[in-house]
Amino acid sequence: MGCGNSHSILEPKGRKIIMMGAIGSGKTSILYQLTKKMQVPAIPTVGHNAEYLQINKEKFVLYDVGARNNDFNQIQHLLESAIALVFMIDASNSNVQVFRESIDLFHQCVKCPYFQGIPVAICLNKQDMAENIYIDEDVIMKNYPLDQIQGGNYKIFKMSYKNKTGIDEPFDWIQGQKLKPSNVKKAPRSPKRGQGNQYGFPLSTEQPQSNGSKALPETQDI
Repeated sequence: MGCGNSHSILEPKGRKIIMMGAIGSGKTSILYQLTKKMQVPAIPTVGHNAEYLQINKEKFVLYDVGARNNDFNQIQHLLESAIALVFMIDASNSNVQVFRESIDLFHQCVKCPYFQGIPVAICLNKQDMAENIYIDEDVIMKNYPLDQIQGGNYKIFKMSYKNKTGIDEPFDWIQGQKLKPSNVKKAPRSPKRGQGNQYGFPLSTEQPQSNGSKALPETQDI
């Protein structure tokens, strides 16, 4: 997969791939490794991050949506017109509460009207910790409501951000699916930093920067 550099554009337009998962699953690390070839601190995302992602000469916008945004009514502007969902899971985390939160979030995703009929890539991250893998494909099949995915178009992947193995495969698979058209809309004017936005949650101010390039503003819609 070819991953292009991100660009600073005030009104981003493109097909949206939404990446979700429980806190600590590695969403932000994957986002910036794919789009900027950079490592970022392991800090939970507040709000969301978005970057351009080029997959085999096709350009998409990859959204990393923080796990705290569990009220889908407040983030519908991010989810609408999504053409694929990437659901990230920390396969090395044995915490029962985190496991249940992940299942609950996945259940919300498969019930969300914006995610109906789109490809779903389920990613078992942190495979580098082979001696501590608690969540494998069998656990996913037994505990996650895969049968509720409309159309049944999903695939389970193994990856490791640390070793940079398998991180391209879910996105290559998505790019090869029959993707629905995205209704691209002009982004609303962004509020000033610290003011929040019309959807009721604060803006993230923690987006990493690299080589002078700017990350996409969190409040931009596509």
